[in-house]
Amino acid sequence: MNDPDIPQYRAPQRGPVGDPGPGEEPPRFAKLKTATIGILVVGIVNWLLNVAAVLSGAMHEATLRLMDGFPGGEMFSEAEKQSMTEDAGRLSIPQEVTTLIMTGGVFALIYLGLRARKNWARLLGIVLAFVSIGVSLLSNVFAVLLNIQMGAIGVVSMLVVVVWLTLLVYWLVLAFSREVKLYFAPPRLP
Repeated sequence: MNDPDIPQYRAPQRGPVGDPGPGEEPPRFAKLKTATIGILVVGIVNWLLNVAAVLSGAMHEATLRLMDGFPGGEMFSEAEKQSMTEDAGRLSIPQEVTTLIMTGGVFALIYLGLRARKNWARLLGIVLAFVSIGVSLLSNVFAVLLNIQMGAIGVVSMLVVVVWLTLLVYWLVLAFSREVKLYFAPPRLP
């Protein structure tokens, strides 16, 4: 049954030649786990900033100023503008909580999967990182004007998003590295 065309696999406790054993993880894998924790922490900081902007009224005031500056803003009365921004503020807190639970929960799950050396965690992280980068770029391109209108809290929020995006890209670089892929690959006989 030793056909050279069929890959042969070793027992799970022994890795391929040159591969670290089960107790030794490659440095890039350790960095991948650390980057996952970093993404979680920065995501929570960003969430706190967004909630603070809503609760302090900074987002409400910035939205009113933006509505006045856009063409067609004069079509709405002050009462209508107030109503629209208040409705948006009421919706944003549950939206922020949902975002925190989903993103934080999934990245926590990814971290736990990585600690258990499960390749599904790496693959899920790759998918989530690409989706997060795309959604974040689209939403933050439109939110730049609003963040600038919010003053310091908006500028800090934009900087936190840049750090978060940088960590996501770094996470992807680590997840696609040869060292990490080999660490997750099933061991083959030479």
